[in-house]
Amino acid sequence: MIIFNKNNFQVVKYVLHEAAAEKDSVQNMYEPIIELYGKDFSTDTMIIEFAINFYVGENDELLIEYESLYQFKFESESYSKDISSLINVLQEMYYHTEVFFERYGFMSFKQIELNQSRDLDKLAAIGIENLRANNGYKF
Repeated sequence: MIIFNKNNFQVVKYVLHEAAAEKDSVQNMYEPIIELYGKDFSTDTMIIEFAINFYVGENDELLIEYESLYQFKFESESYSKDISSLINVLQEMYYHTEVFFERYGFMSFKQIELNQSRDLDKLAAIGIENLRANNGYKF
């Protein structure tokens, strides 16, 4: 996948619920939501939305809400090359998220993501399938 006309990663929401910050964070729950989809299939535009909800305490009180967007245009090459390109984009997205949390976050992204796996291959394949389902992918 040839990727061009990249927009910057945009953080559209970061909320720290301070009342929950006082809770014991030994028990916590990390809920990442990553969506990859096409915006305008006639122009081959893809958007990646990344949302995080991080809960703490026995009653799963919401501590952190985070959302970011990344948009780019693409030209398909082949399925395997497109998957590889999307994995690279997802790695960049994770890197920018880590940097944001290091600079501005209540805690580091590594602390939030503790013991969680990143299945980037699966996420990239889901992105391609979302495009395909909307006739936005030719392979």
